[in-house]
This record gives sequence, structure tokens and C-alpha cells, in this order.
Amino acid sequence: MINSLLFAIQPFVYVLIGIVVAAIIIVAVLLILKSKKAKQEDDVVEPIKVEESKEEEFVPVEEEAEEEDDEEDEEEELTLKESIEKASHSETKTEIHKQFIRDYLRKRFNDEVIVNERENYTSTGLPLADTHYVNKGHIKKCFVYVYETEGTTLLLINADHHLSHELHQEGKLVNKSLFPKSKDQWYSLPIDSKYTNEDIEYILDYCYFLPLGVRVVRDSAKKAKGEVTLKESLAIAKESSVNDIFNKKFVVDHLEEKYGEEVIVNERANFTSTGLPLADTHYVNKGDVKKCFIYVYEVDGTLLLLGNADNKLMKELKDEGKVVNKSLFPKSKDTWLSIPIDSKYTSRDVRYIVDYCYGLQLGEKTEKEVEHTHQAHHLKDVEVKEKVTVAEAEDLIGDEVVKEAIHEEFVKSIGGKKTIINIDIISENFNSGDKVTIKEMKEKGLIQSKFDSVKVLARGVLDKKLTIVADDFSDDAIKMIVATGGEVIELKQKK
Repeated sequence: MINSLLFAIQPFVYVLIGIVVAAIIIVAVLLILKSKKAKQEDDVVEPIKVEESKEEEFVPVEEEAEEEDDEEDEEEELTLKESIEKASHSETKTEIHKQFIRDYLRKRFNDEVIVNERENYTSTGLPLADTHYVNKGHIKKCFVYVYETEGTTLLLINADHHLSHELHQEGKLVNKSLFPKSKDQWYSLPIDSKYTNEDIEYILDYCYFLPLGVRVVRDSAKKAKGEVTLKESLAIAKESSVNDIFNKKFVVDHLEEKYGEEVIVNERANFTSTGLPLADTHYVNKGDVKKCFIYVYEVDGTLLLLGNADNKLMKELKDEGKVVNKSLFPKSKDTWLSIPIDSKYTSRDVRYIVDYCYGLQLGEKTEKEVEHTHQAHHLKDVEVKEKVTVAEAEDLIGDEVVKEAIHEEFVKSIGGKKTIINIDIISENFNSGDKVTIKEMKEKGLIQSKFDSVKVLARGVLDKKLTIVADDFSDDAIKMIVATGGEVIELKQKK
């Protein structure tokens, strides 16, 4: 009986299975048609995409988040088709085109940008963009699409509402862009006759630096405003001409040599573990005064000083044609100046700025020394003296000689406890022609036996021709040794 029942319902089971299979096929077909329809909504070629970097948002570790003063402008959001149509109907065409942008990016950023050149149209007549990428450190990110259609250039830029607001204020065309789909905000800019070459260069710089955590300030805005945030100060320093003579160590050496215990030197790395800029912070430590007077950043080969100073120093530097702005960081009732140390600065200038900021906290006036006009700029040109002071060595020898004068000696290991010794102490305890090592210094009781490395600092007078072997030297100590005909040997660990 059971077999008869199963036999009777068997046709119905087959029919039911057929219905389920047909339903699955119909749903699959509908999904495919829907997908094709969505893809056809934009009948232009979509430029290649790059995986978005997951870098942390740049917020300098010492600066509080800035208040956003300018409200975001209400903007129509455009698709790519709408952006291209709007560009093609711009009343006035422009001479700024793809090649102009390629040339500028290559000249401005060299291999720190990937320039992706493409034709204006595909073989089927669809618009095709150049796509350009930041290529710095671990960051590989697209920041601009460049279309060229019917004589007009269209930029799609990865930007923020600060730039959008600025362009709106100048009466330029700008809209939010729905393309490319991204968690970042993209904007559509049809480049008409209102845009100058300088405008485009500024926009490209702004969009390039934004993924690196830096907001670029237009030069004219800086002059009008006269005040810059820490982010803006760092951006200006990065764009300055590189002056690799100066670094954090140069400032530390000067402070230790000149002020000793009357300054608290707070040395730190250039960046945090997450890549954020980190400053050395130095403090007056004299009498009742315990006060920070300078922040020292080192960014991309340029030194940035934030000095607790006054309008007098600012005017003095500006009159000399140097870049200086009032700094909004740190927030304080005092006047802080932002000073990127570019190629216009000499070592005497840097020391003067540091001394000026130090003395101001104590109510002391700092006078600038007169620059010497007959310095040796090569080791072979140094005029050897029987004895020199720190100031005389500075007059005789230019900063370029320092690196040239150092001879390296490689040893198996360097480490342990480090101490310092002033060069006038060495001069008093050795004879002309001696070779001075840490071993001889210990034997004469000049440094304690517990120390394994030593740094030589400039002070007083050196009146001997000495060969000095040490782990580290200040620049002025090197100049004194060279000025008296001696030799500098710096210990380095074998790799």
C-alpha cells in the first residue's frame, strides 16, 4: 500500500522540484538584468581605481583640533555624466589642459607622484581621464582625475570643504561629485576662464598634501592672515628649500654649550610611532623662570622653529627677506613665531633666533653678531691658528666644512652610558700633537669610568693641535679642532 502511495505522488514531487528550479532561474536572471542596468547608468569609462590607504588622519600630537569657522557650502551633487556635461557647456574655454597638469606635477613632486597619462577618449568615444596619485612613503592614493572634453578641462579632486568654501568665495564653479564612489569627499571643478595657472597649481598642491595630513595655505592668504596653524607651519616648512645643515641636534648642541644647566633640553624623535611630527621642546631653567621658549621640528630636511618671541624679531626677519609668520600654536597669551629654516639662514641666524627667544623670557636683550665675510667654505681653505675661541672658530669656518672635516672610524660596538666633555678641559690636559681617546680621558680622570661614550662640546679656548676620537661632536667643537690644525675622528658601529 505504501509503495502504491509513493508511486501515486511521484509526479507531483517532480512538478514541485521543477517549479523551485524555475523560480531560482528567474530570480538569477532578474538580478543579472538589474546589475547590467545599474552599470549602464554611467555610459562613460570609469578611470582605474587605487586601493585607498588606511592611514590615520593627521593631527599633530601637540595641537588641539582646530575650530571649524567656515560652514560647509550647500552644493548640488553631480554624477560624472553631469559634471562632464556642465564642463562642456561652460561659456568660456581655458588653455589649461592635461599636459599642463602633467608637467606641473612632474616638476613639483618628481617621483613622489605617479602621473597616469591617458587619451581624452576611448575608441568608442567615451571620455577618459588622467589619474594622478600621491606616491610618498606608505601612501599610494589618487588625488585628482583630469578630463579634457571639447576644449574644457574638468578636474575631479579629492579635497575637503575648506578648499570648496574658498573656491565658492572666489566665485568659481565647484560642486560635490558622486564619482568616484569613496568614503572621501570628491569635488567637480570645470576649469573656465576664472581659473589662473596659479589657481590650478594651488589646487593640485592642496589635494596632493591632504592625504599626507597637511592643509596647504595659499601664499596670498598667508600674507593677509599673518597667522598660521601648526599644520600650516609644517606644510610651509615642507615646501621650503631644503637646508640639511641644520637639524634638531644643531639646536641641542648650541643650548648645551651656551647655557648648560640653565636650560632644560627635551630631545625627542622626529615622528611618533604612527608617523606624526614630534618636536623637541626646550625650557629656560634659570632662577625662578621655568618656561618653554622654543619648539623644534625636523621635517623633510628642513628645520621648523616655533619660537616664543615678539614683533621686533618678526619684523627683523621679514626685513631680511626671510619667511616668518605668527603661530596660532601653542595657544598662549605670548607671541609665538613660525620660522622655517630654509637656505637663506646661516648658523649664526639660527643661534641668534634661539638666543633671542631664550633671553626674552628673562627680560634680556639679545644682539645679533656681525656676519664674518672671509670664512673658509672648504677644509683646504682653513687658515690654521695657534688658539681659537668658539666665536673665532665660527668666524673662520663656514658650516659646509663641518661634514667635510669628520673622519669615521668603525668599531665593533657603540653603546652604554654617554657623557659630555668641553673642549677647553681637553685642551688644558693634553699636549699639542696628542691623540685623545676616551681611554686617555678616563686615565686622566676627565670622565668617570662608568661611561662608555663621550660627546665633545665647544667652550672657552682651544690652544693645542689635537686629534680627538669620540662618539659625537658639536659643530662648533669640530670648527675649533679644525681651526687649530687638529683632526676629528667620529666612532661608528660596524654594520
